[in-house]
Amino acid sequence: MIGKTLWLSGLLVSWIASRAIGAAPLDSTSAVPASAWGIRVEEETVIKPFSSRMFGLNFDWTVTQRVVLNDAGEYREDISELCKGFPLPLNRMAGTDSQEFRWKWAIGPMADRLPQQLYKFFPERPVRLGPVEWVRWVRQEDPKAQFVFVVNLLKDTPQDIADLVYFLTGRANSPRPEEAAWAKRRVQLGLPEPVPVAVWELGNEMELKIPEKSYVWTAEQYIDASRAAITAIRVADPKARIALHGSSSYDPGWNQAVLRALGAQVDYFSLHFYYQGVAFGSTQGLQGEGGFQGHTVELVERWIDQARDECARLVPERPLKLFISEHARWPVTPKVRDESWRKSWYQTHSLEGCLSTADFLGRWMNRPEVEMATYHSFSSGPWGLFYRDVSTGKLSSTGMYELFRMLGSIEGKSVVRSEIVVPKTLSETAQAEKALHTVFAVRDEKQLTLVIVNRGKAFPLEAGISEKYVLRTGSLLTSASLDDHNTADARPLQVVTRPAESWRGPGGTVEVPARAVLLLNFGVR
Repeated sequence: MIGKTLWLSGLLVSWIASRAIGAAPLDSTSAVPASAWGIRVEEETVIKPFSSRMFGLNFDWTVTQRVVLNDAGEYREDISELCKGFPLPLNRMAGTDSQEFRWKWAIGPMADRLPQQLYKFFPERPVRLGPVEWVRWVRQEDPKAQFVFVVNLLKDTPQDIADLVYFLTGRANSPRPEEAAWAKRRVQLGLPEPVPVAVWELGNEMELKIPEKSYVWTAEQYIDASRAAITAIRVADPKARIALHGSSSYDPGWNQAVLRALGAQVDYFSLHFYYQGVAFGSTQGLQGEGGFQGHTVELVERWIDQARDECARLVPERPLKLFISEHARWPVTPKVRDESWRKSWYQTHSLEGCLSTADFLGRWMNRPEVEMATYHSFSSGPWGLFYRDVSTGKLSSTGMYELFRMLGSIEGKSVVRSEIVVPKTLSETAQAEKALHTVFAVRDEKQLTLVIVNRGKAFPLEAGISEKYVLRTGSLLTSASLDDHNTADARPLQVVTRPAESWRGPGGTVEVPARAVLLLNFGVR
């Protein structure tokens, strides 16, 4: 250790080398080549407090119920088995259907629930997985889970919104009659404790024009509805934390208008990003013959910079954090967006999809202004962690499930500065490869965890490890092809975790496998 900086290298050893490139065990007496790469960690340079809420998930009122509930309305055993030990730190409900969902119509006995049409292409039917059933199932799987509720600005009244806050977070012994009444109703329905709502999010993509919606709002409409909702939420819970929605079409006029009007009354500025596959540095255009093709790394980075700067400039009296409340890899869209689009849906959770999501999460972990993120989604559209076959009812998990299971194992107090170090002696081409790697580091007084996302070619890494730390476990997510993806019948994407004994190899170098996510956990000696 030199000052406060640790040089950690040689983080991969013989088991990864043999699994990835067929190498023999390392020779502990061999010299380290000058061309080997390394990782520098600045332990005392804290970027932000670590929070597992960066690894949150989105749910929806429509599809989630098919995955979680059986036809009798009982929790399915197979999804609970898959989620045993699976972290659910932050859980957001919901996306587009949040603006059609009437929560008061989805509580109590099924016979009393009114039918709802949550998408204009779907029939009206009662919602079986309402707020009580969803919260109870999530907390059954992860007792530490927290929640984000997207407020229905389109159809709920301000009183409906206040009642929802009372219902979920109120105290049954409150001296306020409205709070006590709704809290007692929640207890009666099976949720004895107040729900830990981390954020109330004001609407969802209200200005975006998409086929699934029948409305497109102006900034003025959004401001008026959100102002009333903020008042209702604050009356019900003065300490509630609220997220204002940024433009999903990245209209700077929208962002500036809503921040000027309401920024001083909220805590977060919410953004959505659907990005391209980023393996090997793909930078295809935002728009293609089939329409939207996903955001490039450059665009996402620029828009986050702009949002951060606008929050600071327009709301100087109240530091706002960014909440990436939807993000995922966008599958390549064909010339005509019809049923043929489904052929590319696997790309969201293929190895390339996993690398893309891991890359963006790594970038956001290194940004102090980004406090939370919820991946879209648990089970809907092309992006799910879980799918249930319509004909057989069989449940399967995707590579994204493997990725979030890996990231969910991280523990620590602080995200600290880290970077890939490339020897200056390497060629310009090799130097450029550095852009294809993302790393972040999390530490506390007992441990250090490194996550390396390698979107490019394999590269050599030194095999020496700092004297301060001893490797405890290492995990690897990779496969032979970027297109590899899990199905009900095959699972090429699986996290492999090995104990420290499998990592011995103090000398020589190994190659970090191409197309891989690596998680390395060190304990303090």
